[in-house]
Amino acid sequence: MIKRIVSVLVMLWLTIGADAAQTIQQEAYLSAIECEAHYCVDRYKVAEDGTIYMLRNEIELFVLSKSGSDIQRFDIAALHDFQTIRRGFIPLTDNRILFVGIDGPQDYVLFDIPTRTFMTLVGPQSTAQLTYCNANAVMIGEPYVYAFANDRFLVCNVDNDTVYVDVMHVSSEDLILDTVIEMGNYSHPMVRPWQSIVAGLDGDLYVIPTMSDQEWGTFVIKRYSHSDGEWQDVSAHLDPILLTHKEQDLFFFHFVAVDPQGNIYFHVNWIDSQSETTSELLKLDNQGNLEWRLTSDDRNGLAFRVVTLIEEDYFFIENIDGSMETFLFTGSPNLTKIE
Repeated sequence: MIKRIVSVLVMLWLTIGADAAQTIQQEAYLSAIECEAHYCVDRYKVAEDGTIYMLRNEIELFVLSKSGSDIQRFDIAALHDFQTIRRGFIPLTDNRILFVGIDGPQDYVLFDIPTRTFMTLVGPQSTAQLTYCNANAVMIGEPYVYAFANDRFLVCNVDNDTVYVDVMHVSSEDLILDTVIEMGNYSHPMVRPWQSIVAGLDGDLYVIPTMSDQEWGTFVIKRYSHSDGEWQDVSAHLDPILLTHKEQDLFFFHFVAVDPQGNIYFHVNWIDSQSETTSELLKLDNQGNLEWRLTSDDRNGLAFRVVTLIEEDYFFIENIDGSMETFLFTGSPNLTKIE
């Protein structure tokens, strides 16, 4: 499993540009960091500039440049006195990393890569516990924190069975709370009014799906605009998509991403009464109109459960059988595998 994860990270790196010689060097280096532990690679992130950040064993950080000319490894335990990175990390501008949840769930430590120095930031004083922003957090790399543009990020937490989203940003030395958004009840994922929360690369916060205020059983996507602090419905309702699967009685949405143009990508699993799974990947434009949909039938019946947007129309897919692949979308309903 780990070998597949590492090899796919090599393919991911290939999709964002490198020549053959650099590829050989990169693959050999990544092979050397494999380990025996399950899910050795805990989390990965791809920054807007194409840099890949990979966290191994919750303590080792690898930084892989987009050009392939530079690979850096940081043993965080050797550089600092904390022993694990519990909640995640966020790449920031100016070669900085924000680690979240070190010795406690509300701890924030800023790591300056060029100087290899650390700074502890004081977060909002709260008794709330951090939680996943995705109601079905079963995927590798599923974060507790999501990055916005301009060093802004969101953290989801739960207090007295209510989920809140804290929107914060990092200044030169401070952690500043911009706003707190109350999301609703946390008691059980299937009764929550949403499935997933994500920070879009366009700078807004998206929630998918939410129950329609007008009609029971229909779903909309909502967007929290950072410019005016207001919630907006993305115009197209998702009920036409749901109606095509009336005979299947259980579904799970997994948010994929929102690209810089505001196009929305998400993944849905349908599970019927015989526990058979159908998977779909859908793309909506920034007005909520369906541009294309891809089902597991288009991939010879192989269901997939995790889809992560790398760049626009590049996808990192974990299949039900545990294999991982990188694909380029080349037009409905085709994906081209990146070998």
